[in-house]
Amino acid sequence: MNLVLRTAAMVGCALLAALATARANTVTLTAAISGIQEVPPVNSGAAGSAVMHFNPADLSYTLTVNLVGLENELTMSHIHEAPVGANGPVVNNLGGAEAYLIVNDVNYIGTFSGTYAGDVAALLANGAYLNFHTDAYPGGEIRGQLFVDSGAAPTIKNLSTRGFIDPTVGERSVLIGGFVIEDHPVTLLLRGTGPSLGPLGVQEPISDPLLVLYDNTGTEITRNDNWSDGGQGLAISSTGFAPNAETESGILMSFAPGIYTFHLRSKGEAGIGLAEIYNVGLKNVVDSLVSADDFETLVTAVIEAGLAGVLIGPGPYTVFAPTDEAFAALPDGTLEDLLTEEGLATLTNILLYHVVPASVFSGDLVSGEVETFLGATLDVVVSEDGVTVNGASVVEADFSASNGVIHVIDQVLLPPEAPPSIVEAVLADDDFSVLATALGATGLDEVLAGEGPFTVFAPTNAAFDALPEGTLDDLLGEEGLGTLSGILLYHVVAGKVMSTDLSTGQVETVGGALLDIVVSEEGVTVNGAMVTTADIEVANGVIHIIDAVLLPPEPQSILDAVLADEDFSTLATALAATGLDEVLAGEGPFTVFAPTNAAFAALPEGALDELLAEEGLETLSDILLYHVVAGLVLSTDLETGMVETVNGKSIEVVVGEEGITINGALVITADIEVANGVIHIIEEVLIPPADTITEAVLGAENFTTLAAALLATGLDEVLAGEGPFTVFAPTDDAFDALPEGTLEDLLAEEGLGTLTDILRYHVVAGLVFSTDLETGTVTTVLGETLDVVVSEEGVTVNGAIVLEADIELSNGVVHVIDAVLLPPAEPEE
Repeated sequence: MNLVLRTAAMVGCALLAALATARANTVTLTAAISGIQEVPPVNSGAAGSAVMHFNPADLSYTLTVNLVGLENELTMSHIHEAPVGANGPVVNNLGGAEAYLIVNDVNYIGTFSGTYAGDVAALLANGAYLNFHTDAYPGGEIRGQLFVDSGAAPTIKNLSTRGFIDPTVGERSVLIGGFVIEDHPVTLLLRGTGPSLGPLGVQEPISDPLLVLYDNTGTEITRNDNWSDGGQGLAISSTGFAPNAETESGILMSFAPGIYTFHLRSKGEAGIGLAEIYNVGLKNVVDSLVSADDFETLVTAVIEAGLAGVLIGPGPYTVFAPTDEAFAALPDGTLEDLLTEEGLATLTNILLYHVVPASVFSGDLVSGEVETFLGATLDVVVSEDGVTVNGASVVEADFSASNGVIHVIDQVLLPPEAPPSIVEAVLADDDFSVLATALGATGLDEVLAGEGPFTVFAPTNAAFDALPEGTLDDLLGEEGLGTLSGILLYHVVAGKVMSTDLSTGQVETVGGALLDIVVSEEGVTVNGAMVTTADIEVANGVIHIIDAVLLPPEPQSILDAVLADEDFSTLATALAATGLDEVLAGEGPFTVFAPTNAAFAALPEGALDELLAEEGLETLSDILLYHVVAGLVLSTDLETGMVETVNGKSIEVVVGEEGITINGALVITADIEVANGVIHIIEEVLIPPADTITEAVLGAENFTTLAAALLATGLDEVLAGEGPFTVFAPTDDAFDALPEGTLEDLLAEEGLGTLTDILRYHVVAGLVFSTDLETGTVTTVLGETLDVVVSEEGVTVNGAIVLEADIELSNGVVHVIDAVLLPPAEPEE
C-alpha cells in the first residue's frame, strides 16, 4: 500500500505526521495441504492449511494446522526436510490423532510449539514440508510445502492533521483530507477528534466532530457522528484506537485501491479539530475479542477449552460471539460447571457450535441452516427486524478479523443434544423393557451402544409376551442365554437401512442368516412380523418396531441336512453304521461330496451289502471319509488339481465348462451351506485307492511277469513308496511277445541292469491321468521320452495301445498297455 495524505483548510491548518516502522523477529511460513503434493501423488479428498511462526534466533516455532475431510485415521504427522517434489527425512514429530482436536471424525485442528531440529537454511529456502500419515496411506496421505511469507514492506501507521473549523461560515470551513490507496486493500480507521484535545492543552477544541467520507468522484460513501453508533463500536474498540469521547467520530473499513477524500466538520461551535488516519490492519478473531469490551467470559471459555490456538489460525471462521451478558443469563451455576475439568468437553462443543468454518458476512446470510464446526446446524432467520440465529439476535454484525468475521449475539447457543444410541433409545421406552432386559442379560447392550451403524427390528413387550408360556423365562435362564443371543442377533442388520431402502427379498443379519422382507401396499413385514413404526433414527443406526419376535431357523449340521433329504437315505444309513454320523454332526467345518441313493445303487451288485456287513465297515468308513475334506470349500474355491481328504488321500478336481467333476463324478448341486460346513451333491460314489502300485501289480493275475521283474530289480520297493508315479504297465501277454529268450536274459543276473532301465522307461514322475495326456512326448524317470499319440481311436505310447487307463492307486496311477516299451539303444562309439 502507498498511502498519501493531502490536507487543506480555509483557515490555518498544520500537518503533523508520524511514521512508524516495525520488523518482526519471526518468520512466517504457510502451507496449503493436499494429496496431490505427495510423492507420488495421492488421490485424497482431504485438504488443509497451516501457519508456522519461526524464530531464527532461538529456532523456536509455533505451528497451527487445520485439516478437513480426513476420513482415514491419522496415525502420525511430521515436519520433513525436502524441496517440492521430493521426499525427505523427518526433522520434527508432531504426533498422531491424539495430538489434535478432532471434530466430526474427519476434521483435525492442531497447535504445536517446539524447537526446529532441521537445517534452518533449508527451511527458509522453502525446503521443508508437513506430512500427514494415515492407516490407509502409511507413507503419507496429504502434504503441504512450507513457504516463507514475504510479508509487506514498512507502512505508514498514522497520519494526522488539525485545524480551525468554524461552522458559522458553512461548508467553506471544514478540514479536508485526501489519501490514495495503491496495490491492495487496506483496513484504515479514520478518526474525528475534538473534546479529548482539551486535556492535552489544545485551546477551544470542537465539541461534536462529524466525519464524512467521499470517493474520487465526490460521492459520499459514509459518515459518522458518534463512533460507537452505526454497528462499528465493537470493531473500532478492538483496534485499540477507539476515540476517547462518545461524541467523537470514527469510520473503520477496508479501502480498496483508489482515491478518497474526507471532511471533518463541527456540529457545534467553532474550534480546533483533529483528523487522523490509522493503518490498523486486522486482528484474528481471538485478539479481536480480547481487545473488545464485553467478551471477557467468551475469551476465558475459548482459552480454557483450548480453542484459542485454533481460532488464531488461518481460518476462515465466522464466530457468533455471545456477550458477557449472554453468558450471565445462563442458569445459575452453568458457567462454573462448564469451566470445570469435567465440563470442558461440553464447553468445547458449545463453543464449536458458535463457529462456522467459512467467512459469512451478514449480506451472505439467508434464512435457512448453516453448518457449524461441531457438525450441527444453526437456524438462521433474516427478516426486516434483523437476523436471528437459533432465536438469538445478531446485535452487531460484520466485525471483520484477519481470519474471518464476528457477529455479536445476545444469547449463548446451546447445541442440540446428541441423539441416543440404539440401547439408550430402548432403555428410554417402557414398551421395550423386555428387549432391554434381554440385551443386558446377553451383553449385547454393549454391542448396540457401539459405533455401528446397525438396523434393529425391535420387538415390543407385547411381542415377547406372545411367545409360548415359559419360553422367555427359559431364554433368560443361564442355559438359554446362548440361544437368546442368537435370537437377538437375528433382529440386527449391519448398516443403516431405512424403510425406503427395503424391497421385497432377503436381508442378511449380522449373524449371516436371512430375513424375508415383503413390501406391499399394506406395509412392510419381516418374516411375517409387521413393521408398526419405521425409521426411528438414532446416533448409531435406525430402529424399526415390529409386532412379533423373529425366531431364527434351527441351524442344520451336515448330518441334519442328510437325514432331512430322502435322496440321501443310503448315505445316512452308511454314516450311522460306521459311526461317522456323530463326526458330521460335530463342529467342523467340513466339505462333503455327498453321493445320492442312485450313486450307491450304481455300485456293483452286492457291493453295498458287503460294505454294510460287519466285516466291511472299516472299508466303508474309509470310503465315506474319502468324500470329506477338512474346512469350508465352496465351489468358487475349487480349482483343477488334487485335494486332500480327511483320510490323507487325494481326489482329483476338474473345473471345466460343463461343470465340476471329482474323480470324474459330476457335481450336480453345489454349495449347500449348513452350520458346520458345506455339501456338494455328486452322481457317483468315490472309491479310494487302497493299494500302492506294487501291491496292485503283485495282486493282479495279468501282471505276473511285471511283478517278477520289479522284485528282481528291487523296483518293487520304489513303486511301494510315496510317489506319486504314473506307470505304463505291460501285461503278461506283452512280455510274452518279446523275442524268444529275451525275458530269460533280462532276468538273469547279467541282464538286471538292462531290465531296470526298461522298467524305469515305463515310469513317469507325478500323477498323469489320461485326461492330462496330449499328443507329444513325456519324459520318464529314466530320462528318456515316450511318444504319446492321442486320437479318436485312443491313446498310444511309443505305438503301444493303452488298454485300460486311470487305475488310481494310493501312490499314483496305472495305465495298462499291450507292449513292452524298449528305451532307445545307446549310440555305438
